[in-house]
Amino acid sequence: MPRRTWLREYFAEPDLSFDYDADAFTARSALLNQKLKTLKLPLAGADTILLKINRDFLDNKQPSKTEAQKNENHVLTVPANLLAWIQAYQDRIAEYDADLNLFVPSQKPAIYDRARLYAATIDDVPNAVDALAEKGFAVMSETGRITEIQQQDQSLQLLVWVVGLGVFLFGILTVFSVLMDSTDRKRSAIGIMRVMGMSRAGVFTTILLRATVIGAAAAILSLLCGWGLGLFLGWSSPPEYQWLHWKPVVSIHMNQFDVVLVFAGAMICCGLGAIPPAWKASRLDPFDAIVEGRFR
Repeated sequence: MPRRTWLREYFAEPDLSFDYDADAFTARSALLNQKLKTLKLPLAGADTILLKINRDFLDNKQPSKTEAQKNENHVLTVPANLLAWIQAYQDRIAEYDADLNLFVPSQKPAIYDRARLYAATIDDVPNAVDALAEKGFAVMSETGRITEIQQQDQSLQLLVWVVGLGVFLFGILTVFSVLMDSTDRKRSAIGIMRVMGMSRAGVFTTILLRATVIGAAAAILSLLCGWGLGLFLGWSSPPEYQWLHWKPVVSIHMNQFDVVLVFAGAMICCGLGAIPPAWKASRLDPFDAIVEGRFR
């Protein structure tokens, strides 16, 4: 305690008072005839506190007769916060850590020693594990297995994109071949429409419109087939249907992005495949087309 504090005069041993910033695990002794450096202070339990004796301020002071009589009683002065911690130890609010030589709060018994946490998707599990670990929770999860599944999923996604691109290119080639063959077989009809006044742009638009109808029909049919296949794979067969027990139960969700992607892919596929036949048909000479169409 600072020397200017007015409470100092009320101490039985004013020279033994502490400053506010003093080390809590120290003590000052009134035994001037002993050079104590450390002292073991037993607690109410089985723990023992190791205190450092601070007598530097009394090294140059000679004991008087009155002080010599007082030295018959072992007097120790310790900081107030150490007394507060000892009281908390006795009240079982704090525990003494001998390795750290510190008082630590007593661990409260957990109401629930374990809990089960569910993530929305398997991709959210690593993030949930990291968040719990940062808060000091012990987590048991199949994070390694999930990482392997995610890597396999990325490989499968790449494979799906490669197969989808191949199907897209094959669809363009198929539409091109079908419309090119149809245009060649209907050269006479195209020539007649041109003679009757249809413009080149009209012929081009007509063939492109046919391709649009084909693409829309293909997109709707593909989505219906995918939706029906998803229902079939997610359907669990009743016990009486023994011959259907081989079928696995797979949950399939069709996202709006997937529906839009399938529909747009079908339309773009048919549109790109129809441009060369439409351009060729719009460039035909009407009279040559009528003559060539009769001899085909």
